[in-house]
Amino acid sequence: MKKRYGILSGIVVVALTILLYTLLVKDFFKIPMAILALCLVLLSEVATTVALVGFKDGYKSVVTTAVLGAQTAITVLLSLIYININIFKTAFTGLILLYLLTAGVAALVLLYVFLFRGESRAKDKVMNTARNNMLDIRNLANSILNSPEGAPYRAELKRLDENLLYSDRTVIADLDGDIYNMLLTLEARIGDDTFDVVGYIEEINAMIKQRNFEVKSKKAKR
Repeated sequence: MKKRYGILSGIVVVALTILLYTLLVKDFFKIPMAILALCLVLLSEVATTVALVGFKDGYKSVVTTAVLGAQTAITVLLSLIYININIFKTAFTGLILLYLLTAGVAALVLLYVFLFRGESRAKDKVMNTARNNMLDIRNLANSILNSPEGAPYRAELKRLDENLLYSDRTVIADLDGDIYNMLLTLEARIGDDTFDVVGYIEEINAMIKQRNFEVKSKKAKR
């Protein structure tokens, strides 16, 4: 449905553009430069239509259509002015340079937007992963804290939970998996009288501290 409306819109715009040039430019078909100007504008309109119907990413489709649409409108306006003020009607080079200038500006704008968008989405993905990692780790720590087996070690487990609470959640750390695995071991053996629970919790706290240094180092290298 979207493609059908996009193609139909493109056809309507092309037809209106042809009508506009033939009405506003006297003896249009006798002026080669006017025909060239129309062809350049139609090229922009076709590119805009392709962007409208071709991109599956709604953001890219909207931005590309908006930028190319603006470029097309500017090209129409400037080319009509250029044609009407040019006495000899034969300065093709100037007209082509005018088109290349507007197309170049549009290309630079799109390049910047897409690169920025890609970088922004990559950062968001990293932050979401880091946040989810720490959420899983802290949920497991809370589960141990609130378990009957964890009652005798509530003070140590609360300190562990606080260390996790104030840990940086914006960077993926290599030690996240190790901390999670240590918590799994703690959960499995916390009721074992032969297991040094307090000492193991201190090991996890030391690992969290080491993780904090790792995160600071990664952020400093950005």
